[in-house]
Formats: sequence, C-alpha cells, structure tokens
Amino acid sequence: MRALALRSGILIVAILSMCSCGNKCAFRLALQLTFSSDPLRAGDAPIPVPCCGGFLFHDVNLNSADIQQVDIANGQVNAGHIDAFLVSADCAKLFDGPYNGSVVQPLCKIYMGPVAAGTVTDRQNLLPGTYRLFAQAWASNESEQRFDIDLGIWTDSCQLNPTAPTPR
Repeated sequence: MRALALRSGILIVAILSMCSCGNKCAFRLALQLTFSSDPLRAGDAPIPVPCCGGFLFHDVNLNSADIQQVDIANGQVNAGHIDAFLVSADCAKLFDGPYNGSVVQPLCKIYMGPVAAGTVTDRQNLLPGTYRLFAQAWASNESEQRFDIDLGIWTDSCQLNPTAPTPR
C-alpha cells in the first residue's frame, strides 16, 4: 500500500511539473541582432564608419514582451577604435565635440555603452520600445573603420517572437 501511495505521489508530482512549466524554457541567449560592416556578415555592400570620429546607427525594435534582457558585444574587425552604444531612438548625433573614449555631455540618452572592441556588456533590463545602436568612431582614428556589433536578446520564453528585424 505504501509503495502504491509513493508511486502515485511521484506520478502526481511529475504530471504537475509538466503542466506548470507552460511556455518556459531555460533562460538563454535566444537571438543576436547584428549591426556590422564586416563583408562576411553584412553582405555585398558593407558600409564602414567614416574616419576621424564618424558614426553610423541602426534602429532596433525591442517591443516584444518575450525580451527580458539585452547585452551588447562589440567585435570590431580592424585596428582603430569604435565604441558601441544603445541610445534613445531619436538620437541623430551622440556627441557634439570630438569623441575619444570619454562620455562627456552626450546629446542623447545612453542606455548602454560605451562598449569597447572585444568586450561584452552585462545583461540589462530595458523597457519595451525602439532603440538605436550606435557605432561611434574615435576622433583619433586615421582611417575609416569596419565594425561588428551584436545586440543579444535574452529570454526564458520558448516562443520568442521579437518584432525586431535583423539589422542589415
């Protein structure tokens, strides 16, 4: 009788645990949105960041309720300096003066950054919305620069359905 009760209890626990998990998976990096001028990742017409303090940006839509945290990986692909930033969607220019790695009086709200080449930020919670990824070259660069920035999307949803297209 005891063995039957024990087996029944184990069976009930197993059934309840299967039913209670619902739509949850392990917390993981589910998607990487790429913003790059690396020809291997960007395709036929990669655009490098202009010389001497130039910048490029790309909008990312992070409105999906499945997005729990994000991080930025900056895998710059050549020898100059380019820092990555995640900023407000209305940002047309991040700094008024020359940029050489110090964030002094930004013109826009910075949510993440600067992210130096070869580094990855800690994961961060953000409110749903549209943001702008910036590739900001240092003014001390003497030539145009290639870059490779990934925005990591972290979730425990098995059905991640972000509304953000992968940047081109």
